[in-house]
Amino acid sequence: MPAQMIIRLSPDLGSADWLTLDEHQQIDIGPEAGALEDIPNDLEYATVTVLIPSIHVLLMQANVPNTSQSRLRQAIPFSLEDDLSDKIENLHFAINDETTQPPQSVAIVNRDYLQRIVDTLKEVGIRAHEIIPDVLALPFHEGIWHVLVEGQSAIVRTGRLSGFVCDVDSLVMLLELQVQELNHTKPEKLHVLCMGENHLQLPQEISGIPVDVETSEQPAIVYLAKSTIHVPSINLLQDQFKSQRTHSEAKNVWRIAGMLIITVLAVFMLRKITTVTYLNYQSKRLNTQIEKIYFQVFPKAKQVTSPGKRLQQAVNGLGVTQASGRLFSILSNAGTVVRKMKSIKLTALTYRDDQLRVTVTANAFSELDALTKALKETNLTVKQENAASRGDEVTAEYIIGEKSL
Repeated sequence: MPAQMIIRLSPDLGSADWLTLDEHQQIDIGPEAGALEDIPNDLEYATVTVLIPSIHVLLMQANVPNTSQSRLRQAIPFSLEDDLSDKIENLHFAINDETTQPPQSVAIVNRDYLQRIVDTLKEVGIRAHEIIPDVLALPFHEGIWHVLVEGQSAIVRTGRLSGFVCDVDSLVMLLELQVQELNHTKPEKLHVLCMGENHLQLPQEISGIPVDVETSEQPAIVYLAKSTIHVPSINLLQDQFKSQRTHSEAKNVWRIAGMLIITVLAVFMLRKITTVTYLNYQSKRLNTQIEKIYFQVFPKAKQVTSPGKRLQQAVNGLGVTQASGRLFSILSNAGTVVRKMKSIKLTALTYRDDQLRVTVTANAFSELDALTKALKETNLTVKQENAASRGDEVTAEYIIGEKSL
């Protein structure tokens, strides 16, 4: 299986050059040239890299204070807005995700243009893993600027993630301007590669920097493909344009997902049956406890009627005026405290061995501490257990008894 396919689109997106590389990064198929429909899409590739004309991509640097990747993506468009001729909502901003430290390298492309590329590739069955401007497929070496001349245009890589496009007649002038702007970080050499029949006449030096000129009869994609693997670049497929999986990848994912779903369903059904059985047991056990507490609080009652409501009233000190004994004393004192703390909610209540066991929920641990303090200030002994946080609430169990005289 070829390890990588490299496709270089023409400016009108109607044709392309392409080739494939094997796992040793040697050319396996190609180079070929033709219509997009001619590109083989029935092979599986580890990576599909698409090079697009850099004339449609603006490479810039932003100076946003160091922050997270998500915030950086939100801030960069506004930091560059004054330097752009188009509205930022019409543009797509792709950043180098190697670092969030300023300055940040940014590739800017028209959103509709990039969507057109993605749709055009999809129509011919190609799913790109990365789309990069072809200027960032040129070789990168510290201290050397690389220039590729084709026909009447040239692409120039001036740094790790910087470069520009120009026509051949303006090349020397723009190189001189770029060198003058850099001052103390001038390149040591300019390497120019002229493709095909281009025999560009350049001076031996530009602004004091030696110029090395070579020619090649090979298609430019051969030169670009070999360096694309090793050089840093910016993948334009970010945010809503993130790379989609290839058909074969998706098929494998769905096959694994199907097996997982069957396994999960089997486990779910088993757990469902186990849960129902356990809940039935718990329900019977709780009903027995409720009846026991109910008749302790209401000794004259002949049947259990609205236990939750009447027990809550008892805890709040309401609705019970004739009950007596240790349980009522605990309920009365505890209810007075709980009634004053509106955020405290009772979720469970049991009475055993002259002690009231209560489970409560609150909004914060500080409210549980306040409840503990308030209960201790009454004629009660208080012990808090199993305090825990559950989502937006905190819960704890209290063991409450009467103080010994």
